[in-house]
Amino acid sequence: TFLLELVFGIPRGLRLAIYFAVITGGLGMLAFAKRLRLSVWAGLLAALVYMFSTVNLLEIVEGHVNIFAAMWLPWLWWGWLGAYRNPTRWRILLVGLFFALTFLQAGIYLLVYTFLALGLVILLCKQKLRALKITTLAGLCALGIVAIKLVPVLFWLHQFPRQTYATSTFSLPWLADILFGRHLHGAYIIFRQRSGWHEYGAYIGYIVFGLSLLGLTQIKKRRTVALLGVIGMMALLLATLGPALDQTFNFLWFIPRSDISRIIILTVISLALLAGFGLDALRQRVRSPLVPILLIGFVAVDLLSLAYPASLQAFILPSVYPAPTSPPPPIAYTVNTFDYLATDIHQTRTYEATKVGWGSLFHCSVLGPKPAIIP
Repeated sequence: TFLLELVFGIPRGLRLAIYFAVITGGLGMLAFAKRLRLSVWAGLLAALVYMFSTVNLLEIVEGHVNIFAAMWLPWLWWGWLGAYRNPTRWRILLVGLFFALTFLQAGIYLLVYTFLALGLVILLCKQKLRALKITTLAGLCALGIVAIKLVPVLFWLHQFPRQTYATSTFSLPWLADILFGRHLHGAYIIFRQRSGWHEYGAYIGYIVFGLSLLGLTQIKKRRTVALLGVIGMMALLLATLGPALDQTFNFLWFIPRSDISRIIILTVISLALLAGFGLDALRQRVRSPLVPILLIGFVAVDLLSLAYPASLQAFILPSVYPAPTSPPPPIAYTVNTFDYLATDIHQTRTYEATKVGWGSLFHCSVLGPKPAIIP
């Protein structure tokens, strides 16, 4: 999506990237639902949940543009299922392309979660060798595509190993707040919450949850329902364990672990699709065409009535005052982060400094070189 920012500039391009990511993810869920043999109504429901659940939108409001990579997850699963059913070279290459797009959109966490889920699917599906072969070949294709970025990234990580980790808080007792609490960005709900609410909030609402439970009644008829239930439940448990996983991740140091709570996105995907199965089951019992229209309408109102006020929390920082001046030639150093000097506004404004020629070593990540010049 950086092409949009290059063409239209950062302020407009970033907004267009948000629209692009949200719409692409929704269309992917619609396509994936159809490949799972759900109706168009069920696919539309799943797409609405994936687009407007706060599991992604709160990250966007926070400014974590790496969450744009989530738009490729439904397409990745859509491609993988198509390759599993009909394993041609082009279908496998397409899966590799979606792996690559996710990585290139800074989706390393999402890829790790997806590979964990794929491993579980391989263990549970009927033709395990076929599933393993498709995943392996697609992964190799993706490695070839992303090598131009992956190789220098690995060198960077080797040179500047991560010093500390952001560990999620144990959040199992707060699942009701996470899935049903209508909390906006900046909320602190969980006891000893270590990160902002954007790392935990995954609002889906009671209607979607009720339909997903109805979808689970199809578990004996549809193997897919059972797989979605298992993946959703395991992702939910992992997302809530937090500090209990510290020692495991210390041993498996090569797996990204910051805020394992983010893995709940797989639970949201599972619940969205299970809700689609539930809607189709309800439509078989109640033939009235008003049933899907009313239910999807209620879900849309429920989700958007939270998504809209959350969206108003983005892009609200005023311009820096006084504005940063250009650095004197030929080179200059500063520790000034060009904060906006006002009450309760403490965000660093490195973009404003970059526009006038300053560079910066400041970043929220703990990766990277330590500052070497101290005034």
